[in-house]
Amino acid sequence: MANCIFCGEPFGPGRERSKEHAAPKWCRDLLPERGVASHTQTVYTEAGVEAVDQGRRNPFTTTLNDVCKLCNEGWMDELENSSRPTLSNLIQGSPRRLGYWRQALVATWACKTAMVWECLAGDHRAMPMACLRELHRTQRPPAKHQVWFGRYSGEDPHSFRHAAGRALGQPDPQQTHGYLVALGVGQLVCVIFGHGFGHLEATPQNALAHRLVQVWPPIHEFAEWPPAQTLDDAGLSATVWALGTFPGVSLPSVPEVPKAATE
Repeated sequence: MANCIFCGEPFGPGRERSKEHAAPKWCRDLLPERGVASHTQTVYTEAGVEAVDQGRRNPFTTTLNDVCKLCNEGWMDELENSSRPTLSNLIQGSPRRLGYWRQALVATWACKTAMVWECLAGDHRAMPMACLRELHRTQRPPAKHQVWFGRYSGEDPHSFRHAAGRALGQPDPQQTHGYLVALGVGQLVCVIFGHGFGHLEATPQNALAHRLVQVWPPIHEFAEWPPAQTLDDAGLSATVWALGTFPGVSLPSVPEVPKAATE
């Protein structure tokens, strides 16, 4: 890309490129050291599931080079520093009560981090670039976005997966796009749902309702974390593909969800 993904300004002498880590470097001190290993990114799309090989590396060295230095060392650094005390507890599984301000803060962090992961996915990117620019402008999750947190109990403490779908019966192509992203760091799972539909608020159904707590928009004075039940790897897959259960949203190819995920 010739422009910063967040501010949209072109790179040049007065706006240098800067490497942004997909998972913040400070998380390395909170999680077990995994060393250099085969690093793959699991991408869930309409066409199915694809594992993108990113070579052998430490999972915390994955970087994106499409962010400018002014953004990376400015508002993005402030966001990391402000949200780090709360996120550290969530990543390590410590219970927390999040008031309105902290819900907004960590939801913004979740969206920013998901957007960076999305850009690493290349052609599989589902989030429209306009949403990245809106987050930069407002310092809040973009309009028509919801964010939930869950507690992860699987085997991979560093994961990313997403699904994209279309709205049925919408004449305007700009009003047909919806996506759901789930990323995991340690015991924290962030689930982000965004869309271009006229009006839609998602509500996790069945077993997922007990595995996710909504932090954006805030619906409770205090969000209690962790939820009553955890999410394993099968549960994460079920969460992402729950996009196909939203009213009027079509996912042409939905893989079979493991039975354990929906019990």
